[in-house]
Amino acid sequence: MDRNAIGKVETVAGSVGVTHADGTKGFLEKGDPVFQGDQLRTEVGGAVGLSFDDDTTFSLGEKGKLSLDEMVYDAGAKKGSAQLSVDQGAFTLVSGQISKTTPDALIIKTPTMIAGIRGTAVTGNGQSLAVMSERGGTTGEVSVRSASGQIMVLNQAGAAVSLSPSGALTPVQLTPAQVAQVGGNSLSALPGASGKLDNAFQAAAVQFQQQQQQ
Repeated sequence: MDRNAIGKVETVAGSVGVTHADGTKGFLEKGDPVFQGDQLRTEVGGAVGLSFDDDTTFSLGEKGKLSLDEMVYDAGAKKGSAQLSVDQGAFTLVSGQISKTTPDALIIKTPTMIAGIRGTAVTGNGQSLAVMSERGGTTGEVSVRSASGQIMVLNQAGAAVSLSPSGALTPVQLTPAQVAQVGGNSLSALPGASGKLDNAFQAAAVQFQQQQQQ
């Protein structure tokens, strides 16, 4: 990767715009580098999938807004920290090395909750967040904190939280098909999804996309 880049674009659907930290703007294509401070946006029907230096993969679905707030990774020590802010839209993430060395070193922020990723696959949309099992059935853990400070820990496949009208986190158990609804088209944009997600969740994502296209 480019010496100053923190990752690159692996998948693109539709129009994906970017505003860099210096204010310059453009559109992303497959293979383009991304940088700390970049702000990404997707249009209706659009999506983008990214891979980062620590092997974390992330995707943003349609009508999404994402800020790459921080990504610092020491490949030699296999340690670092990262924060991604999803201001709008659905997302999917499979964690890499950063979250495996230090709990909550990888953070996803939305307007309604903050998720500390502890080595797992998750998908969310601002109102809900769900844990998925990875290829081979491995399931990690995520700590979710609401705006009011309520904390819940999820560590089983299909375990999820949703926000009540009052803003409280409510635990729910979802089927793979219901998880696919949470993630929307961000699931199909995840780089290498077929090799990263457990078969049940991957099949549910494919079926959801097929239904949306009918």
